Amino acid sequence: MSPHGTATCVFGKDAPIAERTAKSILRTSAPGRRLAPAVHRAREIAFAGRAWLFDKRAKRQERIRELSRGLPLPPPLIRTKVIRNGDARHFLASGKRQHHYIVSNLRRNKVEPRRLESIYDFGCGCGRNLRWWWPEFQGKLTGSDIYEPGVRWVDENLPFVDAAPNGALPPTRYQDASFDFIYAISIWTHFPEERQRPWMEEMVRLLRPGGHLLFTVAGTAYRDTLPPGDGAAFDRGELVVQFDDEPGSNLCAVYHPERYVTERLIRPPLELVDFIPGDAEARMRQDGWLVRRSAS
Repeated sequence: MSPHGTATCVFGKDAPIAERTAKSILRTSAPGRRLAPAVHRAREIAFAGRAWLFDKRAKRQERIRELSRGLPLPPPLIRTKVIRNGDARHFLASGKRQHHYIVSNLRRNKVEPRRLESIYDFGCGCGRNLRWWWPEFQGKLTGSDIYEPGVRWVDENLPFVDAAPNGALPPTRYQDASFDFIYAISIWTHFPEERQRPWMEEMVRLLRPGGHLLFTVAGTAYRDTLPPGDGAAFDRGELVVQFDDEPGSNLCAVYHPERYVTERLIRPPLELVDFIPGDAEARMRQDGWLVRRSAS
């Protein structure tokens, strides 16, 4: 589920005006919608080329070696599928920040990651976050993603992770109650409405009683980036979906009002533990939701 990364952040209110105007045309006009997939893929190739050039800069090499900690790096095009700015330094640093976000929010809610036995990264991409659990975490690490080149790279290059592709729809290959903790960073941000509940129900199936799920969505911090019609729907508590004919891709961008999450996604046996509001000025702009599967 990721090539998801931070694609929903790309055209925020701080993006260049020309870039925001271009996306508006692509998502609101019939010719634009037909062109959008090709434009999107061309941009990925262009950004991968830029990443390759940036990686060659001598002044970046020391920091890249420090952040990689001896682990291999995915090729630029695979990185760019996961995060728009896929140069090695940014890829590694952003994964480290994301990992810190997860761990700090668990600890703030009295969940100690080192005591967990099994962790599942749902939508792991090419391991941008998974690589940061090593070597401190000694339990079982699992990752899956719809993007096969990324998850195959993880399986072949990060030996401490059990990684495999998942399908566009549930179920996954894992048994009931397999994991103490599941996280999904910017994954529900790419599901059209008919996939929202089925995938949440799959997370419930995979969680052990008492286990936790942390997922993020594009919420109120994105409200001002939406065109008027979508903004009005968001204010009514409705899910806003753009390019629903490209489900699971970065092109499919989904925006979640808080009411939609609390009324449609967090249902028994899930219990809300913590809500971490996204901040338009912060590095984690998406809303975070930490939930627990009832022990009963």
